[in-house]
Parts: sequence; structure tokens; C-alpha cells
Amino acid sequence: LLLCGETIAGSLRDLGSFGELVRKASPDTHSILIVPIIVHGTLSGFIGFDECRHARIWSQPEIQALEIAARIIGAAMKRDADHRALAESEARIKGIFEHGPVGVVLAGPDYMIIEANPAFSRMMGYSRDELLFFSFRDITHPDDIPGNERGIVDLMQGKLPFYRVEKRYI
Repeated sequence: LLLCGETIAGSLRDLGSFGELVRKASPDTHSILIVPIIVHGTLSGFIGFDECRHARIWSQPEIQALEIAARIIGAAMKRDADHRALAESEARIKGIFEHGPVGVVLAGPDYMIIEANPAFSRMMGYSRDELLFFSFRDITHPDDIPGNERGIVDLMQGKLPFYRVEKRYI
């Protein structure tokens, strides 16, 4: 039931073979309330209560409170997993950017260079810090500027899904 995301609640004697397994592991337990913690559709753990004095029926508010707690814990675990995945993805992209053999430059809406990778710096003969003082117009052959600007505007307006160009630099 836990693997299917179901809550288990009740007296061990009413829970069949599962109740027997719990009784063997914890002989003093009479009743349990266990709620699965689901992260990305997978059982990641569980939270629960047990009653060792006597068998009991768990109230609906008790069950609901524990289910809410399990969802909160699951959401926090999902957020942490998502943050780790994002950090790993960012590290991969940064590695490609920093160590790739192709020159890559990022420019802002004003066409000013905001980031350049080492391959682009080597290709241009400027340090990364020097490139940050240029716009793409400053380093593009004058005959190529109008066509480049049209492509960039079309990209920013969503008319193109990507923009790739071979161009001459100064």
C-alpha cells in the first residue's frame, strides 16, 4: 500500500500479514498510522505514529494532519532534488561554455557583451574583461551589422526560434 501512495492506519491485528511483520519488528506496538512520502512519483520514505498501549482507531483529523505533513516533507525533498539537478545542469553548461572549442558570446538587449568564453577571447585577441567594454557593433564588420541586427531583433521578438550567423569580425 505504501508503494502505491496509500495511507495505512489501524490495529495490527486488522492489517493482516503487514500487521504481523510490524508486530515482529516492534512487539509492543498495537496500532499504526503510516503515510508515504512521495517525491517525483516515487516512495522516498514515510512518516507515522504507533500506539503501544492499546489498539486504537485513528481519527480522520489525525490522518489528514499526517498526510499534510507528508506532502510538506515531500515538497521540501522535491525542491531540494530540483535544486541539486539545476546546480548539476548549470555546472555542465558552464563547463561547455568555459572549455568548449567554439567561441560563444552573450550580449544584452543593448548589444553590449555581458559574457564571453575563452575560445571567443582567443579568437578575438582580447581578454574577457576587455570584451565586456564592447558591443557586437564594435567588433562586427560594418557591412554585416544591418543583417545581424535584423536577425537579433527577429529572435528577440520571437519570430525565430534561434539565430545563427557566420560573420566577419574586426
